[in-house]
Amino acid sequence: MEEKIRAIIKADLEAQNKVREAEEKIQNALLSMVKDKDTINKEVFDRAKQFVEDERKKLLDQLALTEKEGQSRFDASLSELETQFALNQEKWLAELFERSINFEAE
Repeated sequence: MEEKIRAIIKADLEAQNKVREAEEKIQNALLSMVKDKDTINKEVFDRAKQFVEDERKKLLDQLALTEKEGQSRFDASLSELETQFALNQEKWLAELFERSINFEAE
């Protein structure tokens, strides 16, 4: 009888060890999943952050180029206006003077 009780106790201890090992495996698996989730979240966040930084740089470069082109067009237009004014200044002054005299004469 004693032998049967010892066998039952031994079987019970072995079963408890198997249960404990299974619980440890489950706990380790859960911890591993949490760690993997954190790693994946960090990777996704880092990629998104890098994408935003790259897009921001690209847009700032594009804005600077557009601003430079706009300034060039403005300078060219201003130069053209100054040239036209210089070429026609005498003619326009004479025309204004003539119109003023004719206006007063009427």
